[in-house]
Amino acid sequence: MRHGEELDLAGLRIGFFSTDLPLDISLGMHLPEHRTVLLPTTLYATPGNFMALEGAPVEYSEIWHSLMARLSTLDVEHLTGPHMESLHGKRRIRTLFSVYEDLITYLHDQTIRHLLTGAPGEDLLHCLPIPEQVAENLAPEAFHSNFGGTALMYHTRYMGWFSGNAVDLAPPRGPSAPGAAWS
Repeated sequence: MRHGEELDLAGLRIGFFSTDLPLDISLGMHLPEHRTVLLPTTLYATPGNFMALEGAPVEYSEIWHSLMARLSTLDVEHLTGPHMESLHGKRRIRTLFSVYEDLITYLHDQTIRHLLTGAPGEDLLHCLPIPEQVAENLAPEAFHSNFGGTALMYHTRYMGWFSGNAVDLAPPRGPSAPGAAWS
């Protein structure tokens, strides 16, 4: 099956949609008569696990934003997928999609603002306030990462990994460390 295709299986209409994630888990299902979406990947009930730091490309957040926008156009009363608690209620699900979209946009925009100040990217780990209307819908603790980490990924995307400080390329060690005499 491919994105946009539908299948009638024993009287059950199933629509397929692509998550656009470049993984083996890229095809979801929509059961329109049951107002149900089956996601092929995990979506947490609150975006405390927004962007994992285990090497996921920063572009994934753009894909997630697009996916949330597309899913919010569907009439969804039930949302489920692997490793996630099923969610029920149209309002709750739409709020979840909206919070994800808003948070992705906010983190990206705040990272660009931070870049324009010239402050080091590492500052994003500690100085990124989350808006109150978003914070009230977040998990109390992040599962794999934090929002500052996601912002730092955006920063690295635009600026590269080099901080601009030559010492960061080859940190001093041993006797030649700052304050030690050269031998």
